[in-house]
Amino acid sequence: MNTIATRNMPDRLRAQHGLTLTELLVTMVVIAVLATIAAPSFRGIIVDQRLTNAASAVNQSLWLARSEALKRNASVSFTISSISSGWAIVINGQTIRSETGFEGINAAARTFTFNATGRLIAGDGNYELQYGTSSDKRCITITQTGKTSSLSGACTT
Repeated sequence: MNTIATRNMPDRLRAQHGLTLTELLVTMVVIAVLATIAAPSFRGIIVDQRLTNAASAVNQSLWLARSEALKRNASVSFTISSISSGWAIVINGQTIRSETGFEGINAAARTFTFNATGRLIAGDGNYELQYGTSSDKRCITITQTGKTSSLSGACTT
């Protein structure tokens, strides 16, 4: 019985040698090709997510400014100097809330003012966010009644 087990042992050891260098290199090349193909798609997903996050934060602050105008029965301004440095919600010259900005996102300086009934009384209805110098954009629309929405792409007038 020992002789049979000893005879079979070298066969079992030979079957467990692992990968050859050629197999390893072929696998690495396949992984590199797949990563090269997938990289542009990941960039698009990341850019879209950053624009969506910035638009969502601006929308939430606009909603807060409108609700504060209704709650306090006074005009409330949402002032954004640049999307990268942040923005503030202001009542009678007093900042009641400020937010930090988003790096890599560009947008113009703008002020939106809501009156005591929540209607937009100052600032036009579109606000466009752009990722860096790329053509990737997101448009925030504010209606005269104070309702906001956000869509991918450039704002149309």
